[in-house]
Amino acid sequence: MTTTRFPSVSWNPTLGALFHSLIERVLQSENPRILLPLGGFDPSVSPPLWPPAADIVQLPHEVSFVDEMEEHLREARPPNAMLLLPPLLDSRTLSPEFRQRYRRRTLHEVALLRALDLVPNGTRVAVLLPVQFFASEIARSVREAIQDHLRVVMEHRHAWPGFHPSFRMHTVVFEKAPNDGEPGRSLLRFFRVPAGIADNDTVSTSEVTADLATLLGRQGGSTRWGYVLREGLPLGEPWVYDLYSPTSVALQEDLGELGGLRPLAELGEFVRTIHLAGRRGSLLDSEDDGGVPLLEGRNIRPGGQVQWEQTRYRICDSEALLRPGDICLRAILNPSAPLVSAQIQDDMPPVAAAHSLIVLRKKTETTEEEWQVLADYLQSPRAADLMAPRALGSIHLNRRALGELPVPVPDEALRVALRTLTEAAADFESWREETEQQKRALFGFSASREGRLHLMQAGKRARQRQRAGRSVDALAFRIRTQYPYPLAYRWRTVEARGKRLEDYLAVLDCGEATLCYLALLSIVGARVRKLRIGKVTQIGGQMAEQAKGIGLGDWVAVLREVGTSKLFRDLKSFPFPEVPTVLTNEDTDEAVQRLQEARNDQAHGRGPKGAEVAVAIENRCADLEVLLQSVEFLVEYPLRLIEETRRDSLSELTRIGFRDLMGDHPLVPLVADHDESSEIEAGSLYFVDRNGRYHLARPWLSWRVCPECQRPATFHVDHYDRKQDAVILKSLEHGHTMVDRSTRSVLRGLGFLP
Repeated sequence: MTTTRFPSVSWNPTLGALFHSLIERVLQSENPRILLPLGGFDPSVSPPLWPPAADIVQLPHEVSFVDEMEEHLREARPPNAMLLLPPLLDSRTLSPEFRQRYRRRTLHEVALLRALDLVPNGTRVAVLLPVQFFASEIARSVREAIQDHLRVVMEHRHAWPGFHPSFRMHTVVFEKAPNDGEPGRSLLRFFRVPAGIADNDTVSTSEVTADLATLLGRQGGSTRWGYVLREGLPLGEPWVYDLYSPTSVALQEDLGELGGLRPLAELGEFVRTIHLAGRRGSLLDSEDDGGVPLLEGRNIRPGGQVQWEQTRYRICDSEALLRPGDICLRAILNPSAPLVSAQIQDDMPPVAAAHSLIVLRKKTETTEEEWQVLADYLQSPRAADLMAPRALGSIHLNRRALGELPVPVPDEALRVALRTLTEAAADFESWREETEQQKRALFGFSASREGRLHLMQAGKRARQRQRAGRSVDALAFRIRTQYPYPLAYRWRTVEARGKRLEDYLAVLDCGEATLCYLALLSIVGARVRKLRIGKVTQIGGQMAEQAKGIGLGDWVAVLREVGTSKLFRDLKSFPFPEVPTVLTNEDTDEAVQRLQEARNDQAHGRGPKGAEVAVAIENRCADLEVLLQSVEFLVEYPLRLIEETRRDSLSELTRIGFRDLMGDHPLVPLVADHDESSEIEAGSLYFVDRNGRYHLARPWLSWRVCPECQRPATFHVDHYDRKQDAVILKSLEHGHTMVDRSTRSVLRGLGFLP
């Protein structure tokens, strides 16, 4: 029968002194009772690896350890603190009677369970256990049984002197809780003893001990090497430092910003692979013409390459063939590098996978976008960071642990964006292939003249695509053709600028229109989420009481509030999530400040004059381009004018005829659509989010015929005329104003006007 001897201080005095101090701290006792196997340490060395004043009880180092321990705890004076060092016996050496009696549990697990059962309530018990206990599925039932008593998990990153470097043990501390049927409510603390402590080359023992003392006195938060987990753990889950550390939690929360997190096993299923040892007789040499290539770990390369041409074997097994889209991962881990994985592509020949690979196959309910995100995620350092604590230092990738890996799942908006990119990539590939075919067709005609004419004609479409593609690379072209109509219209006047004062004013007007449009999106988004913007309430009060109009500074203030308010931090639920982040970009914020200062200077007679105008135009135009480039996401949110609606009660759909006011001209085709909402208004403007949901822009923005120039334009709320008891609307495109009395009652109903 084999047993693990616990290390003594003679192997490393620094480690021994630290262990003394840590045990005293966590047990809150200088003379704990220590139960250990006879012969489990070197008796000639004094003191051993525990506090000098400890009450040491030596018990048999075989299976009788449990019986002797029970007898001692029943008959001896109850301890107030206890360090338990049970024998670490190879489970294969335990007797059949012991296995049958304790359902194949290990000796140290049985000793721990019985000790916690017998000690009085309030007794602190520290146990040194192999690292596998803290996360293995086999030990789950034991962890579930004693989790109510759990108080401290202390991981030791250092190697234990006298043991193989791969052998790891951690200390776990319990405090016996009353068996009243109520779940434990005490705080759980995790602490990690740094790796360099054994050699005293990076940190001192006093630093580590002081940090542990600080942690034990905390009710929350973290220290240099530890943290407090207030909410506790799900029953039976691993007791692993990195799974719940602030760093890990922050990483998972950040990934959740993509839409949500789900365990990998919910997205894909594991596919059977071929064990080479059991198939030696059916393996074919790689040069053989029969069978299919058998992929091994070595054939999956970093970067997602599948070297199917360089396999060692081929195999005839039609049931083990991989499918396009399957994800293959090396089953051997490199703890310091990302997971090595690759996806089976459509253009690959049939292949199979050996057991040195783990193969994932998409579940039917998993979308293509979710699967592609998973494939990319597995190759990222983030996946490796979250996988490392689940691997528990093993170099073997465990399917169960991999199945529990949190995976970011894109929300609908991100799925649409990914789908669009995939479709764009397919179009580009199709166009490239078409162009290559046209080039090869030159000599496919019986007469060279026909081939020449064909190539000249066929090349027109390719050249048109090339010109269009190059145009899109220019910001000015994108603004003019794809931005919302009010901004694209304003930009067209800026793009045609000269060097006169009215050209300078056109630049400032375009900047103000852009910021106004963004603020209106914020206001509409806040209404959708039922959030309050304090600055909007303030603006309404000033309009009613002081007859003050809404200026550039007010729009900027609205954007600053939504960018800094805690109410708007959950951007996933905000219909236009980029809007609150616009002014958080330093370059954009500085450009807006300069545009705002220029507008104020111009209003107070301090604007440029004479030769200064031309220079000021170029400077402020550069700021305007910074702002417009930072809001390019607006092309994803159409400004939609609803011209006609018809409700179909049987299908519960509303048939819609609309025009998307995107680009620098309002004359665009009428397009048909449908929506489940019965409240879509004909004649109103809507902002449409990435999920295709309609958000009413009225009363903040409306489509009217301007009484001054008789052209249709977008009008926003500008100020309130108390004499006329009417709201004055102002055009985003040209600044003309109009009186509107119908909007007054709507704004009062919204609480904007008193």
